[in-house]
Amino acid sequence: MDHNDIKGLFRKRLLVYVPAHNCADAVGGVIKAIPPEVAAAADILVVDNFSYDGTGEAAAAACS
Repeated sequence: MDHNDIKGLFRKRLLVYVPAHNCADAVGGVIKAIPPEVAAAADILVVDNFSYDGTGEAAAAACS
């Protein structure tokens, strides 16, 4: 294995975890508030806890 391949194996990514429950009006703003530099180096995980107000749909719309 090449030295550069080994370095790539250990490259860390950031996970931004956004817990959400019935916050359809706010979740898009939270996602949009993540700085572009962070978003470029991160996986953003929104966990919708059985919301009934459209939180999941609002989060998906903010990510597209």
